[in-house]
Amino acid sequence: MQNTPETATATTVSDESGKGHCTMRRIILIALLLISTPLQAEPRQIVLSTLEWPPYTGSQLDQHGYAHEVVKRAFDLVGLETAIRFYPWARALQMAELGKVDGVFPEYHAPQVRQDMLFSEAFPSGAAGLLKLRDNPAVPAITLADIDSAVAALAGLRLGLVRGYVNHPALDNTPLIKRSYARDDLHNLDRLLSRRVDLIFIDFSVAQYLIERTFAEQAAAFERIEPALLQPTLHLIMPRHRPQSQATMEAFNRGLRTLKDSGELKTIMQRHGLQ
Repeated sequence: MQNTPETATATTVSDESGKGHCTMRRIILIALLLISTPLQAEPRQIVLSTLEWPPYTGSQLDQHGYAHEVVKRAFDLVGLETAIRFYPWARALQMAELGKVDGVFPEYHAPQVRQDMLFSEAFPSGAAGLLKLRDNPAVPAITLADIDSAVAALAGLRLGLVRGYVNHPALDNTPLIKRSYARDDLHNLDRLLSRRVDLIFIDFSVAQYLIERTFAEQAAAFERIEPALLQPTLHLIMPRHRPQSQATMEAFNRGLRTLKDSGELKTIMQRHGLQ
């Protein structure tokens, strides 16, 4: 029997309706797959700031220095990629405080000073103390029993510090010593050599590195005041106000503990000439 026009029209509508239903089912199926299958996001890169502070950090050093290698390797061990940028210390610190980078290193353990920052677990540093010119009559020939004796013996002298550094609290806060600030340790050594300051506070490994490479001819002019005033530890610090800081710091600490437990941290220190 032939279809009447009405019957043919009904058949056509039914076919179009079936196509629409298939299309809708495909859309629903795709949506369900997207919901049930998590998207594989790219791992977040950890952006850090640091300074030129050889032999701990330096853009021209092997592996960019001891502390740089430790921090990068600790993150590597927990599967996190890092981008580490060099700045003057005051700027490197400010960028971390403002949240423009995830963190900054290396810093001495000073939570009472950096109250807005999270501190990582510690990794080793060298000794730090006072350096003077051997022939400067203004600086007495003394041996420091403790920091109080240091402050008393050095009262009235001109002390060179680096802007933004955490030093010994007694040196940072005493009114008995005249403090002035340089942009970095190299500038401070130059100020000491030109007698614009009487003594400087410096990490002794940093002092040795810079003197051997920049002031080799005048190396004998410099003299440590013994003993060292600090045997500090180094830390990565991150701003508390960034939501991801706590989790990132926990990941770093896991990697750092692995470095220590495996003996790799000690190997890194030795490779960079630090004991």
